[in-house]
Amino acid sequence: MPESLYGIAPKRAKQPSNPRHHALEAQAIREKTVYIHGKPEIPESERCLYFDIEGVPWRESYYLIGVLVVEADSTRYHSLWADDENPTAMIVEFCRFVGAYHGAPLFHYGNYDVKALRDMGRLIPEDDRNALQNILSATFNVLPVVHSHIYFPFHSIRLRQVASFLGSKFASGVGSGIESIVFREKWRKSGGEDLKHALVAYNKEDCEALQTVCDFIRQSVALAEARARVPGRPENVALSECLRRAGEGNRPMFKRAEFVLPEFEKVNRCAYFDYQREKVYARTKRKVVAPDRRLSRTIRRPSQDSEVVMKCSTCPHCGSKRLSLRKGLKRRLIDLKFYKTGIGVKRWQPNYVIHRYRCRSCGAHLTASGLVNLKREAIYGHNVMCWVVYHNVVCKQSLLQVERSLDDIFGLRLPYGNAHRFRSKLADYYRPLRDEILTAILKEDVINIDETPVNLRKTTGYVWVLATHNKVYYVYKESREGGFLKDLLAGFSGVLVADFFTAYDSLKCRHQKCLVHLMRDINDDLRRHPFDEELRYIAQEFGVFLANVVSTIDRWGLKSHHLHKYIKDSDRMLRQIHRRSFTSEQAVKYQKRFEKLAESLFTFLRDDNIPWNNNNAEHAVHYFAKVRRFTDGTFTSSSIDELLTLVTVLQTCEYRGVNALQFLLSGGTSLAAMTGRKRRHRTPASIPSVNPLST
Repeated sequence: MPESLYGIAPKRAKQPSNPRHHALEAQAIREKTVYIHGKPEIPESERCLYFDIEGVPWRESYYLIGVLVVEADSTRYHSLWADDENPTAMIVEFCRFVGAYHGAPLFHYGNYDVKALRDMGRLIPEDDRNALQNILSATFNVLPVVHSHIYFPFHSIRLRQVASFLGSKFASGVGSGIESIVFREKWRKSGGEDLKHALVAYNKEDCEALQTVCDFIRQSVALAEARARVPGRPENVALSECLRRAGEGNRPMFKRAEFVLPEFEKVNRCAYFDYQREKVYARTKRKVVAPDRRLSRTIRRPSQDSEVVMKCSTCPHCGSKRLSLRKGLKRRLIDLKFYKTGIGVKRWQPNYVIHRYRCRSCGAHLTASGLVNLKREAIYGHNVMCWVVYHNVVCKQSLLQVERSLDDIFGLRLPYGNAHRFRSKLADYYRPLRDEILTAILKEDVINIDETPVNLRKTTGYVWVLATHNKVYYVYKESREGGFLKDLLAGFSGVLVADFFTAYDSLKCRHQKCLVHLMRDINDDLRRHPFDEELRYIAQEFGVFLANVVSTIDRWGLKSHHLHKYIKDSDRMLRQIHRRSFTSEQAVKYQKRFEKLAESLFTFLRDDNIPWNNNNAEHAVHYFAKVRRFTDGTFTSSSIDELLTLVTVLQTCEYRGVNALQFLLSGGTSLAAMTGRKRRHRTPASIPSVNPLST
């Protein structure tokens, strides 16, 4: 049974509702294409009845019923009119007229017509009520079919707009349901026959429009499979199944991935990011998650008083304690304060008293400014900046939403542009840490790499990702050319795990190709050529081998001690594929591909801790794709660099199992400080209003 928007559809629902995918609707509008999603079905019969009812909804008054009878060789329209507010005679005549077409389906558009029949059914005799119940059981609402299965290149699915797109013409003079009510009220006052004829013509056009929509639904699947055009229009009709995610050809946009072989499906289940970290890495000798220690940086908590005094005890230049006090400064700060229990946060506005000193030993002038910004315009504390960046980058809220939440929760209304300045300041603060992360990644034995496009205001660029099991680094480049990788990875001598992009092949290091990408490519081609037995042979050999290897990894982890035994099997499989004489184009293509990549397909069998897939980098790419959703197309070269700096730091926190908000509040600027327990459902412990962005 189809699922509704809120779960499983009710058992008694005659036409269970299905969700309407707004992404597919946007795709249809953007590409000027009619997409058919699933299999739209409506009853088929030699005789079909299309009916429409006109009335005044707020009065529950109905005055016109039109029925269009369509048979094999004829089309006939019949109208029933009520002169007064009592529609009894009209509904009785309707029941007897429709009763003559026993077994014929009655089509309507929306719930209004069936509701009108039920309302009028209370006024008719008992014998006619039984006939009306039979009529109601034969009705079919066309609107849910259009809503769930057909996506036209415009937003509305009103009957007249859809039928007009499909070729219907409207010339009655009544343009909408509101105008029909106006015409009815004018007729009640004047009784003009021209008004009545206009309403009847309007009703007939609606019935004919409904017939046009139903005829299109019946032939929609055939038109989509043939990629034909809408009759009389330049727009094409296509199946939604033809839409695939970029880089994931075996995954349709609106349903789960389909695999031809059961071995491929098993391998795909074992290739997910969380599964590998929670099961595979746990069985591997190398420890992945950073040790669970407290933050190395100990920060003194300020008192609960609204006045905070900043003092110095020694001279930072000579170490002398001979300091003479001078006239100090006062600054007011707007900040957030987290409770010691870690379960609350409040707005905090302390008054800072900043002492100035003169060293009597070396003559230096000192200011106790380690915890507060001295600029007069910088009235917002570090915790507010962390709150904004955390909700923008980690919680994936737009800056406008973050500003509104600050106003709603704390009564803190930020001036225009301050949220962007907060993000820029924290990005400048964490740039040294970003460079340290890159240096640490280049010292690793294994690096995963991937790239994804990003839209700037006037151009399109690419974001490249370097990832390990516990670190991530993002960098922006204007093109997809990989020439810069030689300089970026100049000191790297380990194994590079990547997809089959040719830019990676020129790098002078050992390679491990992502076998999930190869598996999906084979699966896609096998689905396109289901009767290619030679391609199926290659898929079967590769699928069985990879499924056995993944089962061993699932049990023992990425240890060469247990995987080394599959080296002979991999060599045997490659030799068998190489020696076979293939005739099909697809099989020959994969034969050459296996020969070319023989050295880089199974590197993970020979050394420890080398993943057979690229999900460390792909997970980081997917994270950035979610973050860019709010600002894609509005980036500048500077703003994308600021965002990538913050994403590098915060994603590294996630990979290392560190609470991102707690790390931001701590003011740490090194990988050594990026340790601690990851708490999912508690606010970080009380941390003072430290401002590491001081001048």
